[in-house]
Amino acid sequence: MTFTVRRLQPGDEDALARYTAIDNRFELDPTEDTPSTPLSAQAARAFLSDPSVLFWLAEAGATAVGMLLCYVQRRPAAGPWAELLLYEIGTDIEWRRLGVGRALIAAMEAWMKESDVAEVWVPSESHAVGFYAACGFSTDDGVFMSKQVGYPDD
Repeated sequence: MTFTVRRLQPGDEDALARYTAIDNRFELDPTEDTPSTPLSAQAARAFLSDPSVLFWLAEAGATAVGMLLCYVQRRPAAGPWAELLLYEIGTDIEWRRLGVGRALIAAMEAWMKESDVAEVWVPSESHAVGFYAACGFSTDDGVFMSKQVGYPDD
């Protein structure tokens, strides 16, 4: 089973809508939820144009099989200019344990290195802790996990 990963940009509103129409398949138990209502074309364009929004989609052809949503958190003090909040990651129920989640994390980390962003945080639910730990994240205070990817001058 092959798939590709790409970061959605303005112009990818249709791909975002295709994902949203099946996003319940990315939940822990897909039978408990119904798909979300897609954004209007204008709202989707604004979402994808927002520089603080990073949305990667894994696709098999034109079908979404995984997603990762991050928000850039700018820092108001000296040090790295920003960090990421990994807000949500999900894999279609039929595509789990096939490397989709790891590929999405790798795409995020590549963006971080290119953009001189050194740290990512994720509020992890108990069922996801093992996945994040396997991807190199470590437990922080409370329910957050974090991972250092590197610093700009490394």
